[in-house]
Amino acid sequence: PSTSPFSTTQAPASSSPTHSLTDTAREQLHYFPPIRAQEATMVASKATIVCFMVVTLAAALLAAPGVVEAVTCSPTQLTPCAPAIIGNAAPSAACCGKLKAHPASCLCKYKKDPNLQRYVNSPNGKKVFAACKVRLPRC
Repeated sequence: PSTSPFSTTQAPASSSPTHSLTDTAREQLHYFPPIRAQEATMVASKATIVCFMVVTLAAALLAAPGVVEAVTCSPTQLTPCAPAIIGNAAPSAACCGKLKAHPASCLCKYKKDPNLQRYVNSPNGKKVFAACKVRLPRC
């Protein structure tokens, strides 16, 4: 009767001698341990590199402009426009530059703020926006 090379029983003495699975595994472990250790080290190194790359990519995406914007609205940035909005002066270049650089989301907040809306929504405020060629956002 023929036996599988993976059998755990010994073949009869008349046939060619085979080793048990236990003997074969022991021989392979004796022969391959340095390779197995190297493979484990390489797999761990690759996993570490992949994790590092994922964390780095996530950090880069979070820090990228446009992806996550932390907008700080400060109406004091528009103080160069005060003489034009409160008075009847023409807006200065500094005023127009600040208006153009100011986020529309902040202008919407100012339009809704009871303390600021009288400036943004005033006739002079609208003239300043028009003179600076800045569209007052619809909120």
